[in-house]
Amino acid sequence: MAITSYESIARQVLMTGDPTTGSDGRLYLDGMMAQAKLSEAIAEAIFIGEIFRDGQSVTSKYTVNAKPGDAVRVPLVVPFPSSSRTLALGGRAGTTGNGGVINKNAPMLPTDDEFMVFLSQVNDQMILFPELTMQWLPINKIAQRIGTYAATVTEDRSASILAEILAYAIYRSLNGASNINQIDTTEAGAYGTLINNLHTNLDNGDLITNAHTFPTQGRCIIGRPIFVNRMINRDSGVILTGSDIAQTMLKEYKFDTNIGERDFVGNAYKGNTMQFDIQSASDYIWHRAEAYLGLAEGSLDNILAVAVSFDATAASVNIDLGVKMVDHSGNPRGLEAQPLNCWGHEAFRLSQLIGDTDLDNDVFTALGFTDSTRKYPIAPKDVFTSTNSNPILVPIYGLDGSITGYQTVANAPKPNGGNIQSPTGTFTVTNTLTYIVSNGAATATFGTDYTATLTAASNYSLPSAISVVVGGKTLTVNLDYTYNSTTGALVIDGEDVLGNIVITAVGVPDTYDATATLTGCTATNTGTDVATYGVQYTSTITAAEGYTLPAALAAITVGGSSLTLTTDYTYNSTTGVLVILAAKVTGDIAFTCTATN
Repeated sequence: MAITSYESIARQVLMTGDPTTGSDGRLYLDGMMAQAKLSEAIAEAIFIGEIFRDGQSVTSKYTVNAKPGDAVRVPLVVPFPSSSRTLALGGRAGTTGNGGVINKNAPMLPTDDEFMVFLSQVNDQMILFPELTMQWLPINKIAQRIGTYAATVTEDRSASILAEILAYAIYRSLNGASNINQIDTTEAGAYGTLINNLHTNLDNGDLITNAHTFPTQGRCIIGRPIFVNRMINRDSGVILTGSDIAQTMLKEYKFDTNIGERDFVGNAYKGNTMQFDIQSASDYIWHRAEAYLGLAEGSLDNILAVAVSFDATAASVNIDLGVKMVDHSGNPRGLEAQPLNCWGHEAFRLSQLIGDTDLDNDVFTALGFTDSTRKYPIAPKDVFTSTNSNPILVPIYGLDGSITGYQTVANAPKPNGGNIQSPTGTFTVTNTLTYIVSNGAATATFGTDYTATLTAASNYSLPSAISVVVGGKTLTVNLDYTYNSTTGALVIDGEDVLGNIVITAVGVPDTYDATATLTGCTATNTGTDVATYGVQYTSTITAAEGYTLPAALAAITVGGSSLTLTTDYTYNSTTGVLVILAAKVTGDIAFTCTATN
């Protein structure tokens, strides 16, 4: 039977678990067998679907036996330098300074370079089956759910590796590497010219990382569908062969052979041409890679493909620690699958960027890439946004029996046929503000962004951080809400508006400078930002040797206005202590003291 989808992969693996036919005619798997078979199904799906394959476009030889969360140190042998010499014989010149019979060179000590591979990419998303029990699991139902999960892990793995390769290639390009290859895909013969240029670049290796050349085998182009499919054209300048290899392999796929012993080219394999394997990565994979780099969708549309050597990027095989099946605790009841998949990657040598005629380094700098900082892929937090999923909520009740908030117990991806209905209602907003006012509404609507603008009182500034608590849970800034300390703009994400809101903020009093004009004396507590609004200001004036402090200060002002002795400030000519009353500290301070001798 041909493998046509991730679901069919999962189903065929589960069928090897000796299923039993139930009274309803459906096939069921013993719950005790499910954990091992689910892990196997996920592993098979990832192996068949992944785009970046060991020996074809990446290498896994550096991460054998790695574990989740590992940081693998990889030593790279530095090529032995050219050390041959020419003897001076028969009147002919030899190597300058070393042409004699005895070699004058000191012994050579072989050395290693190194890089690190961080196995930091992980998917351990729990999966809830509220309608199932631990004893017997319907194969078709499990195959459907596991198939979609396996597809997601495969896509994330491919996207994060693509992001790794792109980020390093862009970083190297901004540092002077000539690895941008432009193409007009509609031009006759353009692909032939491009691939010749790519081979030339790969044949010349990456000298900075001690690769004098790249092997001829293990060269691969991973391109967008529009780039790859335009190659299948009689005017492209190349002939694509082997386009049916992947499909033929899938028809004859054998599950009883160890994954490591299979020479499978991948489900996205399109063929080969001029010693390049061709893999097609959907636009979704490219957009996902952009998200891994913190970019908006479409930011890298000028890049059509990447041409790589397998010896330029280290990528671990997927590390599957198994799927644990447990009874879900709490609400709702049901069965919970707890998978754990981990992978890692590191681009350590140069890859080639293939782009349209507008691709250049200006495109990258406009996106925030720099020649001083290399970007690394970070999985975005977008799966549980209101755009992508509906939360399944249970109410939280107060002592009076009223609903004070909701707790998320699961999330249902969209579209879900409108079967997941969110509760409606409003929540109270409590502002615990000191020297700050808010123009926000007194209530917030469930699932809707809550917005407000905070304004500091006169002589106060907004704080750099505030506290936002919803339904008893403290939210995280820039993750659950945004706050601008300059404008005071506050936005709480609608997906987090699940209960009563408490906003706490304390205004920061303004600070002022204190300037002293002194003759024959010194004063403490002067300079920049030494006085605080509403806080008593104190300075001690000390006469220099042979000088006497005056009975009164010549002048003292705050914010340019003169102060009155006793009413606004006190001064003791014996101790030299000057005190400005707290209520009068409203601006920059200036005072003059002239001691006599």
